[in-house]
Amino acid sequence: MKLKRIPGSTNSRIVSAADDKDIGQVSDHEIVYPNDLAQEIVGSVNSELKKRQCARNLKALNLSSISRGSDVLRTSIRFEDYDIRGILSGPWLEFGECWIQNGGSICQVSSPIRDDITDFAHDTAWVVRIDLVGFQYIYTRRHVTYFRAYLTPDPKDILIHSPDFIPEKVEGAIRCSNCQDNHLILPEDYYVPPVYELAHVVAGKQVSIVMGGR
Repeated sequence: MKLKRIPGSTNSRIVSAADDKDIGQVSDHEIVYPNDLAQEIVGSVNSELKKRQCARNLKALNLSSISRGSDVLRTSIRFEDYDIRGILSGPWLEFGECWIQNGGSICQVSSPIRDDITDFAHDTAWVVRIDLVGFQYIYTRRHVTYFRAYLTPDPKDILIHSPDFIPEKVEGAIRCSNCQDNHLILPEDYYVPPVYELAHVVAGKQVSIVMGGR
């Protein structure tokens, strides 16, 4: 397969050698690739174009109504990549209480669900759970702390509930009859959130995390 530039055009395309007779006149400049590399280039370009199209669907997600401590605590995550900031310049995620766990090369940022809700084992259920790489502390000012990191390149480790998630309407959710607060118990599948629907678009992107402030 060959990458050829058509005279009078700034566009290039990859074609098979068998198609040469249909291309017409070409310039003297051409870049020849092995077939497997040419296919890889085409696939990579198409994948990137698809991601950019999907990125247009990015929206701000305010999870304050279902995250713990949102009445007194604030955490926000926004993108630092220019290609994403052109679409979503403000915070991508907003929630209350924030947990950051240092796992060495991989860290994790999480937000627990409201106090009146537990998972099936009476443990914490989560609204946000995202793996991070390249985690850095930037600075603290007036009780507001700034961090910077990259979202994991693995989309399946970017777990976020939708702002439309209503725990009380989850099928199989029950009220605890053994505790005085009669808290809500979510089924086992709701211990962690589902994979974010646009995880494949944001995976590997740089973000800033701000803890504190209102």
